[in-house]
Amino acid sequence: MVVDIARRMFMIALVATLVACAGLGSRPAPPSIEQVLQMVRDKVETAEIIRRMQESGAIYRFSGSELARLHDQGVPDPVIDYMQATLLDSVRREEALRAFSGTHWPDPAYMRGGAGRGYWFP
Repeated sequence: MVVDIARRMFMIALVATLVACAGLGSRPAPPSIEQVLQMVRDKVETAEIIRRMQESGAIYRFSGSELARLHDQGVPDPVIDYMQATLLDSVRREEALRAFSGTHWPDPAYMRGGAGRGYWFP
C-alpha cells in the first residue's frame, strides 16, 4: 500500500513536470534591443512593447548608462522601467532561492523512516 501511494505521488509529480516543461517551448523570443528601437520608431504603443517583453519572459541586464542611452534614443520611460524591473525581480528570486537552499526540508533518512523515526513513509 505504501509503495502504491509512493508510486502514485511519483507519477503525479512526473506528469506535472512534463506539463510544465511542455509549456516552456511556447514562449516567443524576447524582443532584442534593435527590435525595441524599431518598435519605438514605428510608434508601437508602450503597453504593446511591454506586453511583448512580458510574454517572452525576458530578463534585461543593462547598466545605468545603457538604460540612459536607450532613453536618449527615444525608448519611453515605462519600457525602460519594465526592463529594469525584470532584472530586479530576477535578482530577488535568485536571492530567495539561495536563502531557502533546501534547509527547510527534512533529512532524507528521516523521510525514509531512518533511525526508527518514520516521517512520511512508515
